[in-house]
Amino acid sequence: MLINLKLLSRIDTIKLLKLLPLLVYFISFPPFITKYCFPGIPFVLIGFAMFVVMMVMLLTNLKRDSKVNKIVLFSFALLILFYFFQLFFHSDSAYLIRLRMAFMMVFLYVYIVIVVGIDSFVKVYVYSLVAILIMATIAYPLITLNILKPFFEYVNFDERPGYFFGLTCTNTYVQLPAFSFVRVSGLFDEPGALAYWGVYALILNKSCLKNSFIEKVIIVSLALTFSMAFYVTLIFYYILFYARVNVRNIFIVILLSFILIVIYCLKETDYAFLYDATLGRLEVADDGSLKGDSRSKLFIVAYQYFLTSPILGIGQSTFDNISNNGNFMHANLFAILAANGIVGFIILPFLFFKLVIDGIIKIFTSDLIKYVILIFLGLLQRPEVEYVFSVVMLAVLYEVLKRGVIKLKDVRIYE
Repeated sequence: MLINLKLLSRIDTIKLLKLLPLLVYFISFPPFITKYCFPGIPFVLIGFAMFVVMMVMLLTNLKRDSKVNKIVLFSFALLILFYFFQLFFHSDSAYLIRLRMAFMMVFLYVYIVIVVGIDSFVKVYVYSLVAILIMATIAYPLITLNILKPFFEYVNFDERPGYFFGLTCTNTYVQLPAFSFVRVSGLFDEPGALAYWGVYALILNKSCLKNSFIEKVIIVSLALTFSMAFYVTLIFYYILFYARVNVRNIFIVILLSFILIVIYCLKETDYAFLYDATLGRLEVADDGSLKGDSRSKLFIVAYQYFLTSPILGIGQSTFDNISNNGNFMHANLFAILAANGIVGFIILPFLFFKLVIDGIIKIFTSDLIKYVILIFLGLLQRPEVEYVFSVVMLAVLYEVLKRGVIKLKDVRIYE
């Protein structure tokens, strides 16, 4: 499974040419932060050029017998109709941007299905995430030992400072005389984002590739994000797929217990920031919330605005204006409800709800519900159901999980 130099002589040039514009387009826009890592490069212009290239490729590959998933197309149609309705109901021009994004979602999904192929895209996505994770893992000890310093600093989407180390990025970097503490984030704006999209790779690998080496790389590397959401997801992942009493599992429990004890012992030392970044986030603050809980206050604010207009929400522009003026409401499930109401909450993550229903129906005959639980844990922290890359990836996940186990070992991007 490891990509090596021998593959260079067997590359399927045509398939790679179909994949290349798609990959370049994706990394040119959020959630990737390549524009900060490589300032001066016109990624918006490059992304538009890749769109034109993909349009030509799609038109030349489009055939009468071309098939796409009807449920996925139905979900996109619902989304487009809903945005049109919201555009006039709220007299909100922000939905024109949402409509453009929705049409781009449809285009990219159809391009993946017809031109690239779902199977090839899944394999490339997993390999790409693994490559990002391997680079971050290599960088981690170098940064920790103060061997690797930031090439430069930049300002992130959320206006927090970020640091580019060449092999990885981060927005959490504490430099000390003896060593440094860092939470790797790869090519994403923050460690939690790398963990979120890494879990997608973990799910796709588990359901399709079934490569134990890749699974281990993903888990070990994502641990370096120090994301509590990932740790919780990992516990569920382990319980759902590996919970059984044996020597290996007992050893893992003992090892993790030892690590947690060591971290706890750092609480009152000069290295307390290691405790604060891990176990300390589970402590109860003076206001009764968890110290590592960055969502509860967002929930409360968004919930209050949701109550003012529960059916169709307060509208995207109103939501953004409130969020940008001191009452930040993004990154929680009630954000969808506040902006677009109950109707939007059903339509935007429609494919996820369809997976939930199918998972419950097939609970005794399929592993689908296990994957649904993992996806849900991610959506609790990051309800990514509005942005182009997020929705396209959800559509890919839906199609892959609905098809069941795909023998991707027989699907090659090289010949």
